[in-house]
Amino acid sequence: MNSNLINIKYRIIIKKHLIFLVTSLLYFINPCYSQVWPRVYHYDYHVYFENVREDYDKGYVICGNHLLNVNKIHFGLVLKTDINGNKLWEKRYGEDEYSTFFTHMEKTSDGGAIFSGGTNENDNWHDPFFMKVNACYEVEWCKIISSASYNYGTYVRVLPDGSYIGMIRYYHLNGEELRITLIKFDEAGEPEWIQGLIREDTTINNAEGYHLLVTSDTNFLVSGDTGGPTPLFVLADSAGEQQWELKWGGEQWIWGGGFCTVEKGNGVFYSAGTMFCESGTPGPSIYKFSIEGGQLDDFCLLGDTISYGWAQPICAYHDSMFLIGIEWENDPEGEGFSEVLEIDTLGMIINRRLLQFEERAPEDIITTSDDKILVGGDYVITDNWEIDLFKLNANLEDDTLNPLLLNYDSLCSYQIPSDTIGLKCGVFVSIDDIPTKAEYESKLKISPNPARDWIEIGFPELEPTEILNIIVYNIYGCEVLKTITIPDRDAVSLDISAIPPGLYIILCNNLNNKVLKGKFVVSR
Repeated sequence: MNSNLINIKYRIIIKKHLIFLVTSLLYFINPCYSQVWPRVYHYDYHVYFENVREDYDKGYVICGNHLLNVNKIHFGLVLKTDINGNKLWEKRYGEDEYSTFFTHMEKTSDGGAIFSGGTNENDNWHDPFFMKVNACYEVEWCKIISSASYNYGTYVRVLPDGSYIGMIRYYHLNGEELRITLIKFDEAGEPEWIQGLIREDTTINNAEGYHLLVTSDTNFLVSGDTGGPTPLFVLADSAGEQQWELKWGGEQWIWGGGFCTVEKGNGVFYSAGTMFCESGTPGPSIYKFSIEGGQLDDFCLLGDTISYGWAQPICAYHDSMFLIGIEWENDPEGEGFSEVLEIDTLGMIINRRLLQFEERAPEDIITTSDDKILVGGDYVITDNWEIDLFKLNANLEDDTLNPLLLNYDSLCSYQIPSDTIGLKCGVFVSIDDIPTKAEYESKLKISPNPARDWIEIGFPELEPTEILNIIVYNIYGCEVLKTITIPDRDAVSLDISAIPPGLYIILCNNLNNKVLKGKFVVSR
């Protein structure tokens, strides 16, 4: 092993023992000093960490998953902590009868959150699953996208208008298998359109999408790999239409994927991944590219000092720095290391911090409103997987206690309990019933929706003065209203005051027998 690395390792070990002795002595002098970072969250069986976000009240919300025991199934797990990492409450989402798991969480402007994941509530396969909770972490809506194969939601983001963009892993369409697919939801969780990416590239068969970024101009950037050793980046516009794909190095064998990407400035992107370094060994790396999909540079962070490693989360830090989580080893049969590096835009290491003696990168890195660094991951320190949360200062040292007295969960009118919330969504949307983007643009536009006494129906791609037959059906397929009209513009108003509350389907066709359909809700 490189002598510098040996020195680093043993200096860290000695420092950790000294910290333990000092904090132990302080505990007996004043028990309040026993509360130090990092925080470890143990359970009776495995728990997995997905990501962490700072809440509106300066506490932290952790998204993860929980196994009851070796024979039991996952529950989606949410932990809420105060600013010092003390657990305030926890919630599990799911049922004993089936598996539910989370893959990603984002906070929403109302103090709630949106989750992506998978569930087999519908059948033995896992289906994509998206869930919105309010500020009390009560379920507002959950949507299961039923499909005929193993499938799940991999990522979700909140858009500026309050709608959502999700990413799912598999999607079968006319016998094709699409491994990276975007799905757009409105604010109420209704799927608007679905769009497969990299469909035209016959050289890519098993692509994986690991990360979804909403760019500064509200486009969608997917980071992943080709299903083999080549990093893959795909940009879609705000309508889901693919603009370009970038296979790093062309057809050259690079080694790993783009696991997480950030935008630095407008239109310059840095992604964490793995590639062969000069020594011929794969190591933690950075890819730099432009908004046009042009390769700008790449950096092998640890050079030839290691035998193996990769980088996973990356976070923009101050004006010209990044924080990046890595794992590495110097001997394939030896001990692994989990670290956080502070690097500049040229890939030079400014500072580094050992997290665990384990070959496993942290899963997420964020900065907080008090200018600290929050790092989360899952590690096997005892017999079970545990969640470790680190809060670091600018020197990558463990943070001290924050003395602020804060009012947590103030947007909820009651104290949030720790409990298990059953998730029998009862709402399944067939993946094949969701329109493609082109179909969505050509379907009926109905407003208001929900409606009371009238609706306006917009007809895309329709010439005014065309004769239209309009038929309204209830959910049982019974006709409740029929009219023939000649619109004087590309929309008509329809009186629905005689229709009782409920969900209805509209079918419209013109003389050329072009059929358009839509749904609306009557609510009084």
